[in-house]
Amino acid sequence: MVTTIQVENEVKQKLFQLKIVFSQKMGRSVSFNEVIEELLALHQEKFFEKDKYQKIRNLANKFDKKLYDEYRHEKLKDLKKEEQNFLKN
Repeated sequence: MVTTIQVENEVKQKLFQLKIVFSQKMGRSVSFNEVIEELLALHQEKFFEKDKYQKIRNLANKFDKKLYDEYRHEKLKDLKKEEQNFLKN
């Protein structure tokens, strides 16, 4: 279904500039819909990041807290090792 959305002229110009860039990179004309889809795909994790972590916390609450804490402790140790290896190089 096609619909019309209202945006300010400044936003419209920015979308148009992105449309030109995307068209050049893809080697074909792209629609504003494709531009908006690409922007949403690029930032989807950012938009839903809090929800993602909430789901993890909810899962952790369903399991044994001791098991979760043990897993978290091991992951932190792994991250510290990776950080030390990175800093050595």
